[in-house]
Amino acid sequence: MTRYSSLLVPACLVLGFSLACGGSEGGVEVPNKMSADDRAHAARVLKAGEQVRAFYDATISLDGSEIAMVTDQRVVYVLDGNVTEIALADVTDVVRSEDALTGDIIDVKGVGGQRLRIEIAPLNDGPVFLEILKEATGK
Repeated sequence: MTRYSSLLVPACLVLGFSLACGGSEGGVEVPNKMSADDRAHAARVLKAGEQVRAFYDATISLDGSEIAMVTDQRVVYVLDGNVTEIALADVTDVVRSEDALTGDIIDVKGVGGQRLRIEIAPLNDGPVFLEILKEATGK
């Protein structure tokens, strides 16, 4: 019995993590790949008629408490219910850097000095988010 008991804790951790994630894969999502949970999180901050182009939930549990989105109208960052946004037309620069531990760091600058920083964990498709953001802003 002791031979298998050392495997019990890791197996329970993996199972618990899988259940906490709700079956969603996480990472940057585009509209046709968004889960029902992702759609619900996005809907809380979308304006009437606004469409999601890219969505990223930065939390391990994928609970929507920290999300970044590119829509057809703006780039949005939500942290614990606080929404920071820059209209796409007001974006003056988009700069990407990379950190081995943090992943992709995307700094968005807007008119009047407004700034927004989006950090996308390694292996979570940060380049996809960046590409969609650059296409949407023309930057």
